[in-house]
Amino acid sequence: IEAQDVLRQTVTELKSHIAEKENSIAGLMERQGQLEQQVTDQQSDIVAKKSVIVDLTAERQQLEQQVTDQQSDAAAKDSSIAELTAQQQQLEETVTELKSHIAEEQSSFADLMQKQQQLDQQVA
Repeated sequence: IEAQDVLRQTVTELKSHIAEKENSIAGLMERQGQLEQQVTDQQSDIVAKKSVIVDLTAERQQLEQQVTDQQSDAAAKDSSIAELTAQQQQLEETVTELKSHIAEEQSSFADLMQKQQQLDQQVA
């Protein structure tokens, strides 16, 4: 009978041990499920962040292109201003030359008028 009691005791201990192991396995499987969910969530987060990075990169490139375009525009305007300034200087020189020429013509005309008056006086 003693052997049967020992055997029963051993069976009970083994059943208890098996139950503990089953509980431990169930806990580990639950933890594995949680970890797998965390991995899935992190993968989704990574995909979302990659999408944001792609969007931000595209936006940065657009902004860089706008800056390049504006710099090019500013350079073209600077060039136009330089051209217009040079043209203005040429026009000012031309106006000065024309004023000088007009003054010469007026002086010449005044001389002619004076000579005409002298001739008119001589004729009279």
